[in-house]
Amino acid sequence: MIKKHPIYLFADFRKLFAGRMVSAIGDKFFQIALIWWALSESPSGKSQAGLLMAAVFAPIVLLGPLMGTLADKYDRKKTMLAADFARAFFAFVLFILFQFNMLNFYTALLCVFLISSFAPLFESSAAGSLIRLTSPETLSAATAVDASSSQISSVIGAAAGAVALGAIGIKGAFMANCAAYMISFFLILSVKSDLKPQKQESQSHLKSLKEGFAYLKKEKEIFSLVVFFAFLNFFASPIFVLIPMIVKFILSLDVKWLAVFEAFFAGGLTAVSFILGFKEKYEKPVSVLSLSILSAGIFFLILGFSQNKYFSLLSLTLLGGALSLGNVVILADFQNKVPDEFKGRFFSLITAVSFAIMPLSFAVNGFLAEKISVENTIIYNASAVIILSFVPKILTLKNR
Repeated sequence: MIKKHPIYLFADFRKLFAGRMVSAIGDKFFQIALIWWALSESPSGKSQAGLLMAAVFAPIVLLGPLMGTLADKYDRKKTMLAADFARAFFAFVLFILFQFNMLNFYTALLCVFLISSFAPLFESSAAGSLIRLTSPETLSAATAVDASSSQISSVIGAAAGAVALGAIGIKGAFMANCAAYMISFFLILSVKSDLKPQKQESQSHLKSLKEGFAYLKKEKEIFSLVVFFAFLNFFASPIFVLIPMIVKFILSLDVKWLAVFEAFFAGGLTAVSFILGFKEKYEKPVSVLSLSILSAGIFFLILGFSQNKYFSLLSLTLLGGALSLGNVVILADFQNKVPDEFKGRFFSLITAVSFAIMPLSFAVNGFLAEKISVENTIIYNASAVIILSFVPKILTLKNR
């Protein structure tokens, strides 16, 4: 079975997987240090943490479609290299600001935004390259493995985070993020597969972008699911900013426990993605999506009532697994349906649309946690996720 796994079969896919893992480990160090810094430095730390998380996702919305056109028009290896180098540069700037005591909330917000601005270019280039780095027969498995790369790194990064933060501190975590991007840069540099666009077209970025929108609009079932994800993410995505708040304000634990909670959440995501990497085809993907969202909502809700750290860890792990199941199954379905010449634009567009509401969601939930408590904020979001779990099946039936 291992010999049929895409990581075993394709050397260049292994390099992409390793590059994404290393950079994601650095990201996890960075995120744990940054959010804990925000929560600890100011009385309004909850709101600031929400805004910092918003700055991570805002560039995906603002720049995602444009970056997708670049990924389709130019050599995807070069666009990934450019993205890694730019992120390393701005991560180094943030490190220097912290080193010389020039880092405040506003400069941190700007640096996070700039670092995240190149993430859509890398992600759309990577997603559009899977078919070139693997094969049509292993594409579904490769999608699951690719999705798990950041999740596995989150487990490793979070598990090591407690030790690392104690040994190298926040400053070291910022520098580690810069180094991780450069390691990813050299791994991508070693990829030998041809990732140049199949069709060289002399058209503007705007025309290319319009073609991507036209394709998405034409595929009504896919389009309706993409719009649905935008609404779902408003209520599901706050878990990323609520985890540090659960640790600090509900369970009254220290930053070492934050690393543990992040590791267990990522562990749930990773375990399911890895298992699905051995599956070649998914039956009834929309039904699986609905079930996974319902399960995620229930486990999310439990976190709002639990006062026991071990029970919360279990719920968080199961929540991660449920989210991963739905994500991998629907992405694999999209990978099989979308033509290769549209993949870069398509994945950047669906990322931008589905993530469009997330910056607002992080900011709103940071404010809500300040005003109505972290517990009530969790209950409000989880209840909405449970209700929304019935929507995908309804949309599918409507579009038939």
